Amino acid sequence: MFSLIEGGYCYYDVYRQREEIEMENALLIVIVSLIAVLILIPLLVLLRIYLFDVKQDEHSILRNYPLLGRCGIS
Repeated sequence: MFSLIEGGYCYYDVYRQREEIEMENALLIVIVSLIAVLILIPLLVLLRIYLFDVKQDEHSILRNYPLLGRCGIS
């Protein structure tokens, strides 16, 4: 377990360093994915509402003010 290899490192230290790098990469991937999801999903929802409101013919408020007009329409 503690036998030295060239350069003064032991096998355990090399394995532990590799494991730490893999954990850091996995954590980075999870964080970037969460940020992407938290930004993309609301943008896609707002885009869907905007396109729906612009294309409809019934309410002129929604057509002229697609996202803000939703606050007053019952």
